[in-house]
Amino acid sequence: MSRQADGLDGEIIDAIYAAAEDPDLWQATLGQVHAAFGIVASSLLLHDRSHVSTVAVVDGHDDASIALWIDHFATLTPWLQPEIKLELGVPLTDEHLDIGKAARDHFENGYYYNEWVRPQGIRHAIGCVLDINGSGSLTVNGWRTAASGAFTAEESVRYASMSRHLARAARLSMTFSRLRLDASVAAAGREHDRPGVLVLGSRGELRDMNVEAQRLVEAGQGLRLRLGRLQATTLGEDVALQRLIEDASRRDLVGGRVLGPTFLQKGPGLSPLRIEIMSTPPQTSPFPGLRDAVLVVVVSDPDRPTDFPNQGLRQLAVSFALTPAEERMVGAVQSARNLREAAISVGIGYETARTHMRSVFAKTGARSQVELVRLLGRPST
Repeated sequence: MSRQADGLDGEIIDAIYAAAEDPDLWQATLGQVHAAFGIVASSLLLHDRSHVSTVAVVDGHDDASIALWIDHFATLTPWLQPEIKLELGVPLTDEHLDIGKAARDHFENGYYYNEWVRPQGIRHAIGCVLDINGSGSLTVNGWRTAASGAFTAEESVRYASMSRHLARAARLSMTFSRLRLDASVAAAGREHDRPGVLVLGSRGELRDMNVEAQRLVEAGQGLRLRLGRLQATTLGEDVALQRLIEDASRRDLVGGRVLGPTFLQKGPGLSPLRIEIMSTPPQTSPFPGLRDAVLVVVVSDPDRPTDFPNQGLRQLAVSFALTPAEERMVGAVQSARNLREAAISVGIGYETARTHMRSVFAKTGARSQVELVRLLGRPST
């Protein structure tokens, strides 16, 4: 019943793309893929530009071996030596180490092999760079026992085919995770008027924020950023804020619970900021190994007007019969850095924002957001 595609079982390819949609399937899928090559231990790894590694998916390696690899051997692997040429989509095996003369002696005589590889009962390796971007790279690798023999040239060709599918699936997984995060951010901000929205990592580090949040932080009244982390401007209130962030990061609370509110004083005669924090569901992470909580912080400023008069926008909406939702979207585009940020600022998902903008472009004849903003100064009648 199975079909063949690119030298791989069609059912395996189906499993790869199913994992792109459901992060919980990645570990089983990686094991299924590599079983076709007799591989007993494998991993999908993210590397930043300094070769600091994060294990996105692991199958077959025990926790102690993975921890040792991250702490010590990630920067000592012989494949990182300059004699070895890592190319996107081109598999390498342990045979390349001797051919490329990256090691003075045979692979089995090296420190890496004797201290990390051999204790796990594995011997022959194959790996491939799946993706390279400005922040780092994504690689996949697998190991099998000495009894299974070295990887052949034919197996390397099949592995290259598999890697192409894994690369596409990994990119899809990251795209889907971003869309799910956008939905969580939109849900967090939907109940508030013009909220400031910040996205934090589980340790409180800033990952993103919208224009309104940037305004609040730059004002320095009640809230600020220090060394890339969100803080209250007074010590006592900061203790409460950090406790709220810590509670939201707890794994047993991850999944959409809203914590708070807590209130931060801005100054004499001013209303305090209202802070609520929601931890997003685990599915907002593209891979199981990246399951740290992503926190959405919603900041409401009662002193901030919720309706900003904009005569050009009002005239444009009347002239081209824009719906209220389309009018709000155009107003958000004026002040946002991009469409994704504009969507967050009005509390809707990215795809919904795109739908509104397509309708606006069709009604106004504008071909880009730049042209649309220009129209605000001279709408047709």
